[in-house]
Amino acid sequence: MTAIGIIGCGKIAERHILAYRKLPVRIIIADASPDVARSLADQYRVEYRENPEDILADTEITATDICVPTACHREMIIRSLAGGKHCFCEKPLCGTLREAKEIREAAARSDRVLMVGFLQRFHPAFRVVKEALDSGAIGTPYLSLFRVGGRGNAATWKHQRATSGGVVLELLVHKLDQIVWFFGPPERVDVLVGETLRPIRTVHGQTISADAEDLVVLDMQARGTRVICEADFITPSYMDHMEIQGENGSIFSSLLHFMPTIIHCNERRGIYNQGSNFQNFPMVNLFELELAHFLQVIESKVQNTNSLQDSIYVTEIIERIWDSLNRFGPPGGQRWDAGRTAIDSADTRQPERGGDHRDYRGFEIGQPSGGPLLPEV
Repeated sequence: MTAIGIIGCGKIAERHILAYRKLPVRIIIADASPDVARSLADQYRVEYRENPEDILADTEITATDICVPTACHREMIIRSLAGGKHCFCEKPLCGTLREAKEIREAAARSDRVLMVGFLQRFHPAFRVVKEALDSGAIGTPYLSLFRVGGRGNAATWKHQRATSGGVVLELLVHKLDQIVWFFGPPERVDVLVGETLRPIRTVHGQTISADAEDLVVLDMQARGTRVICEADFITPSYMDHMEIQGENGSIFSSLLHFMPTIIHCNERRGIYNQGSNFQNFPMVNLFELELAHFLQVIESKVQNTNSLQDSIYVTEIIERIWDSLNRFGPPGGQRWDAGRTAIDSADTRQPERGGDHRDYRGFEIGQPSGGPLLPEV
């Protein structure tokens, strides 16, 4: 039986445990705080170790599942691969392009599987969208609109810049992965709006000051498709949907089970009739789907849907967005607007929250003027 070592015992680890319990695996957990791991192990009746080092050193553990803060991803991934373990890591891959390059090099030295947890790729509605685009059902796409919004307020750290909170890493990252998956890496990304619209929040009955971005709007270009993407922490009830316009029709889809997926064709293409083709999908557990896929990849039964290169592209976009927000935000301010940034392709420093206000114009993703920043593996 495959043994999975989960490192980190926060809320996301609980969801992974519940998913693994429906799969033929042995579950072992560990946390930097042994008491936290012990309590979670008792709750879910799984094995635990006193610290993450024990999981990394255990030769009977086949793979690690990294559920620690993003700042710790690089170290845990590299050590897992170097120790001969397959590795699943929660999104995003890491915090900087420098770290992404080191991870890529470690993966190239290893024959182990590395998969990043962009779970929306496994939603049946979005798989239909991907297949419709790839088959040319709506012709060449030229415009797409993506929106995701939630209320926030789940935890204080999610609204603090110092702890890498904000809507970019919590929600926008999923849309960026979808955009890369559907269209390829954007050639251009403009940050139109980056703002803390609600600087005062109530979290678990406590009033807190929030300084992380809760509203971001991007304008992108990816392989001839104009992409407008909005993400926020200001929507009372979770919302997620997309529209894609093409030369032969359009697509509407959503993560939400009560919203349909519609493939509209001006002329019949493949399995899609002329007019609007409706499909509805029930609620699904995406954690179960993605972790089952991870196990299948380990067993060489299927190809990894979440490529490392795509995750690197997403990391690059995020780093550029943060640089834009930092440079256009007056120190201590709450608003960053129209950040059209150009960044030296060799600049892979750790993004800092808060910075100087300088004028930049336009930047490219994936293929800067100096050549590929991180060429494909």
